[in-house]
Amino acid sequence: MEQKDAEIESKINEISQLIENGSEVGSDAQVQALIQRGQLYKGLGQWKKSQEDFKRVEEGYRQLNQPEGIGMALAEQANMLCFKGEIDQALSLLEQDVLPIYQGMENLHLQGITYGNMADFLHFKGDSRSAIQMIENQQIPLFELAGEQRAVAMAKGKAAKIHIERE
Repeated sequence: MEQKDAEIESKINEISQLIENGSEVGSDAQVQALIQRGQLYKGLGQWKKSQEDFKRVEEGYRQLNQPEGIGMALAEQANMLCFKGEIDQALSLLEQDVLPIYQGMENLHLQGITYGNMADFLHFKGDSRSAIQMIENQQIPLFELAGEQRAVAMAKGKAAKIHIERE
């Protein structure tokens, strides 16, 4: 495990050099490097550093005017908040910032994924009833509307699993 962590830290250092010495701020190459580093920090459980990188990713995507990327970066920030135990803030970020982006894009798939993430956070928080309701009333109808039968089946399975765990 320590060797693997050392390898990851080495990769983080390489990417950090690219970010500092490489492409201009807000370039696609820099954003991609920040995503890689943020994911590596997440893998090491360094939530704060990962969240900081994804805030920079969000800024980069805003400069590049890429709404889907902005939504992804905000969703990653919500994940970091959840991992740090700040579940209410994570839920708020998804509901107030991420969903409106995907709704504006009329992307049913990403809206459904976001509702699924919100349900996961609610379940993690201990609010299984609200998690199931979100899956059944928001996520599944969006996937059905998008014609994504596999996603519908997976969402129904997740709701059933939460229901069983409640009993």
